[in-house]
Amino acid sequence: ATLAEQLLSQGCDELQSPPFLRAVMLLLSHPGLGEPGDFQALKKVLSLVGQLQRLKPAKETLIKWFSQLPLTVLENRLGQMQQFITLALLEAQGEGFTHLEDVIAMAQKDGLARHVRNALRLMDICWGANQVRLEHQQHWRTRRKAQLMRQQGQVLDDEAAQSLPLTQFHNDAINECGEGVLKHDLKEVLEMQYQHRGQYFTTIQDDRRRDFGIIEFPFVLTPVSKVRMLNIESLLLQREEMRSSMALSVYLRFSLNQNPWLVLKVRRNSIVEDALQQLAVFGRDQLKKPLKVVFDGEEGVDEGGVQKEFFQLLVEQLYNEDYGMFERIDESRNFWFNKNSFEVNLQFELFGTVLGLAITTMS
Repeated sequence: ATLAEQLLSQGCDELQSPPFLRAVMLLLSHPGLGEPGDFQALKKVLSLVGQLQRLKPAKETLIKWFSQLPLTVLENRLGQMQQFITLALLEAQGEGFTHLEDVIAMAQKDGLARHVRNALRLMDICWGANQVRLEHQQHWRTRRKAQLMRQQGQVLDDEAAQSLPLTQFHNDAINECGEGVLKHDLKEVLEMQYQHRGQYFTTIQDDRRRDFGIIEFPFVLTPVSKVRMLNIESLLLQREEMRSSMALSVYLRFSLNQNPWLVLKVRRNSIVEDALQQLAVFGRDQLKKPLKVVFDGEEGVDEGGVQKEFFQLLVEQLYNEDYGMFERIDESRNFWFNKNSFEVNLQFELFGTVLGLAITTMS
C-alpha cells in the first residue's frame, strides 16, 4: 500500500515509463492482494491502475505485456478482480441494493463506485490482452500451422494462441444484483453525456464520476443483462423525449404541434411505402419517442399488440424477395443484400431504422 501511494505521487510522464510499469506489474502479482483482508491495499493499487488505464501508451504497454505472459497469470488477475467486485457488491447488497435510491447511496459510501470502476479498468486491460491472444489464435498462419500438426497427429502447443473464454469476464454479482445498478449507471451516463458531447468517459474527471463503469466496460454483462440494459435505456430516453416535447409545447403555448408520441399511420395494403415515407421525415430525437401505430380505417388502442403486428408485417414484406432488397442464400439459409437491387441507399438506411425501433420498443 505504501509503495502504491509513492507511485501515485509520480507525474504523468513517469507513470508511462517502462520501469514504473514493471513496478506496477510486480505489485499486482503480490499474493497478499488476493486476500479479502488486504482489500485496502488492493484499492490503492487499483487507483494506480485506474490512472494508467486512462493513459493510452501505458495501457497499450500493459496489454502487450499481459498478452505475452502465461495464460495463468492473466486468469489469476481476472479472478482477483472478479472476487473483489463480487465481495464489494455483495457486502453493499446486504444493506439494500435493489432500488435506485439505495444504489445511489451505496455508490457514494466509502467510494464503492470508484473502486469497482478501477477494478473494471484492470479487467479492461486483461480483456485487451485476451483479444490479442484471440487475434493470434485466429490468424491464418496460426490456423495453418495447427492444421499441419493435426495432419501429423500432433497438437499445436502455442501459449500465445491460448485465450480465456469471453464468459469468464462476466461478473455474477453485477448480473444478478437486479436492475438497480443498471439504472444507476445509465442515469449517470445519460445525464452527463450531453454536457460532454458524447465523450463522457474520456473528458470528465474521474473524481466527478459516480457510475460503476458498467456502461464503459460492458464485457462484464451477460447477453441477458445487455438486453435488460437496452430496454432500460430505451424507456429512459422515451420518457425524457416525451417530457421535452410536452415542455416545449407548453412553452410555445401550443403554437406548434409537439406530439409526445411517435405516431405512424399506415395502410395494410401499402405498409412498406407508408412506413418508410414517414420514417424518412422524422429526426433522430423524434425516433426516441414512444411509438404508436395506427392502421388506417381501423379503430383500436395500441397497447403493444398493434405494434407487434406492424413490425411482423413490415419486416416480412421487406425480406420478401419480390420486393428486391434482400435475397435468400440457400446454403446458409440466411438473407443478404441483393446486389441487383434497384433500391437507393436511403431505403436500406430506413430498414435499419425499422429494426432499431423494433428493438427499442421491445417488439
